[in-house]
Amino acid sequence: MSKLNKITHGKIDFKLKSAEMSSYKMDKIMSPYDGEVVKTHSVNCPDGYLVIRHYIDGVLYYSQFCGISNGIASLGDKVRGGSTIGFFSDKPITYSVLTSNFEFLNPEAFLNETLFKPEEPSKDKKPSKDKEPKDKEPKEPRGEDEYEINALAPVTLPIEFAYRTLSKGAKKVGKELKKMGKGMFQLHNKEKDDRLKKAREDKDNDDNNQSLNENIQRIKKLLK
Repeated sequence: MSKLNKITHGKIDFKLKSAEMSSYKMDKIMSPYDGEVVKTHSVNCPDGYLVIRHYIDGVLYYSQFCGISNGIASLGDKVRGGSTIGFFSDKPITYSVLTSNFEFLNPEAFLNETLFKPEEPSKDKKPSKDKEPKDKEPKEPRGEDEYEINALAPVTLPIEFAYRTLSKGAKKVGKELKKMGKGMFQLHNKEKDDRLKKAREDKDNDDNNQSLNENIQRIKKLLK
């Protein structure tokens, strides 16, 4: 297990997805683990932005700082855990922890190392005989710009929603048309059967009339 180092001498106010650190002006702010500085600017944090990439037991994490005053770590610098990366100003510094997929983690669990403690096996469950899976290689980030808000989201999301909605509507219309087509086919068959039945009845009537006429002619001949 990599060694966790003190990040500040000041006060830390933990929130759900970030921590707010405050201390006296020019107090040191330090890196919690060994790592490399991979980003030093952001449109969402114009002042004192810094991101450090850590590999902790083969797993990739990011420490994200916003509000550092007089930062002394530059892009590409290798930093040691506990080494100074900048200083406090009169304003607090916001600290966040992210995964390799840029998902925010609980910073309190990260800084207290409870995030890395294995879960205790349940007494009810029997220990598995299967071998433990090998650790996978940590995923590299898709790109540094992933830290920023996706500017195309307001455009692509409504288009995707409309496409899905229209697709569902098209399926429904297709089902109705298929049902109508089936009904029309059945109606066509019924009309065809009715016409055949009428034709048979007309033929029977014609045959009966012809037979009647023949009988009348026979009677007339006998009466002469």
